[in-house]
Parts: sequence; C-alpha cells; structure tokens
Amino acid sequence: MLKVLKFFAFIGFSIFFISDYADQKLSVRNLKPVDSEIHVALFKTEMDFPENPIHSFSFESIEQQEQVLYLKEIEKGDYLIAIFQDIDKNQELNKNWVGLPTEPYGFSNNMKPSILGIPFQKGIVKVPCGNTITIDLRH
Repeated sequence: MLKVLKFFAFIGFSIFFISDYADQKLSVRNLKPVDSEIHVALFKTEMDFPENPIHSFSFESIEQQEQVLYLKEIEKGDYLIAIFQDIDKNQELNKNWVGLPTEPYGFSNNMKPSILGIPFQKGIVKVPCGNTITIDLRH
C-alpha cells in the first residue's frame, strides 16, 4: 500500500512540474560592433506579423559581431523569430524611403524576404528546439 501511495505522489509531483514553457538559446551573428540594442519578436501566425508578437525581448548589445541571447519562459510551439539591431536605440526598425530596413535584421532559418514580402512559413522554428537557433543579420 505504501508503494502505491509513493507512486501516485511521484506522478502528482511530475505532473505539477511539467511546464508548457521553456527557454531558448539564440545566437545572433553579423552584428555591427557598436553600442546598440537587440530586439527579438516571436510570431505564431502570419496574421500577427509584424505588429502583434506573442513574445518580445530586448537586450543590450555587447558591441561584438556575435552575441548569445537567452529567451526565457516561451510557450512551447512553432514560431517565426524576427530580430533587428537597433543602432540608434529608438525602439523601431528604421527604413529608407522605399521601406527597406536600414538597420541590421534577420529571421529564423535565415529566411530571406522577397519582393512579395516575408515567406512566413519558411521561417517557422520549433521552440524549444534542443539546440541553439542561429540567425545571421542582413545589412
């Protein structure tokens, strides 16, 4: 009887500690080595992009070309990750008169935007993925 009670207590504790949230390690490469901020946004659906991220994070740059970031307590799932280096720290991705970014930016799977827009599905990654997600910024 005591073994049965211990078993159910173990199962109860296990269920209590299973979480729908996890952390994800992100490596950002090709940064400009200047004092700046790095903004990261996660999107679940194409309809949310680019205005309504599910999760967003901001980090101080360490003024190197590569930086490792830790995204904390993300709901497990599939996301497009968008990132940009905010050189002037104005909290916005600066664009030229045509609408093209003038600050370094990138997407998960190093997906390339096209003339028609962002091919959202090509950038989807599973979080947590068990590995470091690497994003190379474009200038």
